[in-house]
Amino acid sequence: MSRKPLELTGFKGAITGKQILLTALIMACGLALSSAFGYMSYQIPFPKEWTTFFQRLESDYAKMAANLINLDNGYELFISIIVLALIPAICEEALFRGGLQNYLYRGYNKFWFSIVIVSLIFSVVHFSFYGFLSRFVLGIILGLLYQYSGKLWFPILAHFINNATAVIVMYSQKSSGKTIEAIMNDKDGSYLGFLALPLIIFLFVKFRQASVTQTTTDGI
Repeated sequence: MSRKPLELTGFKGAITGKQILLTALIMACGLALSSAFGYMSYQIPFPKEWTTFFQRLESDYAKMAANLINLDNGYELFISIIVLALIPAICEEALFRGGLQNYLYRGYNKFWFSIVIVSLIFSVVHFSFYGFLSRFVLGIILGLLYQYSGKLWFPILAHFINNATAVIVMYSQKSSGKTIEAIMNDKDGSYLGFLALPLIIFLFVKFRQASVTQTTTDGI
């Protein structure tokens, strides 16, 4: 309904190389952190009936993904990066951060409320219990990138890095003989990713400072 929707959602506005670099570094650390949360989800001792249901959801999700991609060669890898990484990054960030989070923050003026609520919705709509915590953490990171900068291209970049990394890892493992379903049902991992949290906080401090400087420059 806005007369300037691109400005309102954050598609327009100057960005800097420093902000882009910090976004990439934040997402690199975020991948480690979200992986640790994903591993932790598998260690929670749920009742057997719950575990069976959750595993069925994961299996159905893996089968759906296996039907979407083959990853048998470089061309299919390129197409999969476009379809599974670039397009979802743009569309989902426009909806969740540029739309919902933006709307909640402008309506209630509550920083963390808007980020947390939208991150919960973002994770729930993926219908994956064992991936819930990792996607929720990813949503928090994406929400902070948007909230601190007011620019949608930073969460889009971070989202793309996350998805593209997953596609490339699947391509690499499939090349070694694994099936897509086996790769996506892999429960290996560790808690070492939690060590990335202090570095993420430090990088966000720098990102916020760079964004404040850029906002001041835009206003001159």
